[in-house]
Amino acid sequence: GVVSTQREIDSAIVKRLATGWRLERLDSTVRAILRAGAFELARRDDVPVEVVIDEYVELAKSFFEGPEPGFVNGALDGVAQDVRS
Repeated sequence: GVVSTQREIDSAIVKRLATGWRLERLDSTVRAILRAGAFELARRDDVPVEVVIDEYVELAKSFFEGPEPGFVNGALDGVAQDVRS
């Protein structure tokens, strides 16, 4: 579902990036994690927000040891506020 709704998903993510940041500037793995997480937040109301965010933060931790998991947490939390309110 991510690919078929990618424009919508990307728009939701871009809203939560820092001013001046573009999605293309992010690492491709971080982009993929954010897209999958944002899709679940937008389209899977049956999965609690906390569960979605936790799963994708843990996924980010399996790829990155730096600030990326925290970035994923903050971005997905913002997306959740936008799409689940």
